[in-house]
Amino acid sequence: MILILLLGFRFRLSEKKKSYIVLAGIYMTYLLLQALALSVFDLSLVFTELFILVGVLISLYTKDETWHYALYAIVYPVLFFALSYFVTILITLLTGYSIIDLTYFAFHIFQPRVIEDFYKINIVFPFSPMMGLGNANIANIDFGRAIGYMREPGIYQILVVISFFGLDYISIKYRKIFKTLVFLSLLITFSTTGMVVFILSYFYYYYISGDRKFKMNFFYKAISFLIISLGSYFFVFTNEKFGLLAKLTYESGLQRLQHYQESIQIFLDNPIIGVGLFNSSVPGSSIFAILASLGIVGAGLFFLMVILPIWHLIKRRDRLLVFLIPVLVTAFFSQPLSNMAIFFVILSLVISYPTKYKSF
Repeated sequence: MILILLLGFRFRLSEKKKSYIVLAGIYMTYLLLQALALSVFDLSLVFTELFILVGVLISLYTKDETWHYALYAIVYPVLFFALSYFVTILITLLTGYSIIDLTYFAFHIFQPRVIEDFYKINIVFPFSPMMGLGNANIANIDFGRAIGYMREPGIYQILVVISFFGLDYISIKYRKIFKTLVFLSLLITFSTTGMVVFILSYFYYYYISGDRKFKMNFFYKAISFLIISLGSYFFVFTNEKFGLLAKLTYESGLQRLQHYQESIQIFLDNPIIGVGLFNSSVPGSSIFAILASLGIVGAGLFFLMVILPIWHLIKRRDRLLVFLIPVLVTAFFSQPLSNMAIFFVILSLVISYPTKYKSF
């Protein structure tokens, strides 16, 4: 941890990177001392420290001229999987065979031919990972949820949303076609969080951000209409499994609300240093779980590490903040991302943005 702190001063770095590296070192030190003080040391803590270190190294070695390569590493795999999903769907519709029939000739991960288990992942032709067969039904043909190279659609949606906006920052032909493809990919993740995140990100990017050079043309107005109409119909009002309002009264929604209440109570009982990052008594994944696990001191360090290096971006409502919205919203209300590699990788990507970045 001392080495991490020293790195902030050893390299010739901008103030934003230096503050991030120093705060990351302090946060790592706090996690270690908290675990020792509460006797809740867990192997998962070691991985969390390594994930933070990965973020630090990314910020150290990402230069202005190489920043866009990090976006390529996110966008291109998403495009590959998006194309594979739609080739799969097209072949399925043309042949009339269900996904289940197609997977008979395919490779399987973990358990072969176990369709009933929601979390069994199938590789369907042509190499599209899906799970949860029967979540979508078109022309009496069952389709699974798109999961990309993640096990959980609720996490994969982060990369899909980032890719939609990331396409504006890389040089690529047929940009609007790929944007449409990525947007459709988001729909077939059937992720409530993903749709909510996309709506928030889209309206921040095109309506709220301080960049007034962008003008809405017909394409983006059409996407806006699709977001509002499809998002409202499928993810807000009707679907009891994926609809946001319906979910609040459905089993998973009620369970999450209960987890919020339990986490708040744990925080009130242990407000200063919390009960430990990986304490099993903290239920669910939310901003309240972060407070219960880290306490005021740890949560304060965590939020400082996230906010302080990008404060100038926040003040000017920079469009680049759109890359952080999916991660933060998902981490605070849906998935346990605050101790995962994807959180620190995306945070480091935003912190390492070029002094003069170019959008296409």
